[in-house]
Amino acid sequence: MRHDNTNNPLDPTTGNRLELSVSPYISLAGAETQFAVISLNGSQYYAFDDRGYYVLAGRGRVGSIIGDERSSLPANKRFYSGGGGSVRGYQYQTVGPLNADGDPIGGRSVIEAGLEFRARITDSIGLVPFVEGGNVYEGVKPDDVSLMWSTGLGVRYYTAIGPVRFDFAVPLDKRENIDDNYQIYLSLGQAF
Repeated sequence: MRHDNTNNPLDPTTGNRLELSVSPYISLAGAETQFAVISLNGSQYYAFDDRGYYVLAGRGRVGSIIGDERSSLPANKRFYSGGGGSVRGYQYQTVGPLNADGDPIGGRSVIEAGLEFRARITDSIGLVPFVEGGNVYEGVKPDDVSLMWSTGLGVRYYTAIGPVRFDFAVPLDKRENIDDNYQIYLSLGQAF
């Protein structure tokens, strides 16, 4: 189920989005794999002025996989976090459980949160300070709600088809020999 009353799909300044997804899976092959993926994603946008030049934007995500243990779940159905679409400042999918080689192995539950202040300096240039946090957990629900946080600053170049996004982010919970000192992202459209 999806609700979206934002005023622009690539650069919303007002409204909100909410999406509830429930996906059951059952194996028809040899393995008896049965599980359901439940996730709730939401974002809210509040403009401080009529033109939408100053916008406070927030987002959240929670999810859980009910059924089989993590080791029985297909890797592409597990939850992952980290990177440009979730917790900027960390490498892609590295927020959460890692194996001995430092590679992400995913989890059965996820929590993410983010807050941005989008401020246009001119009609075509804007600055976006942001803070984000999240984590992926092995169990169906988190044993403790400890999030890995990051912060950063983005520059937006506003075009007719949406903003071009350049973000610089640093991890606040940097892990030795795993996380870089910073991450850089370039994309079209706002982060959320």
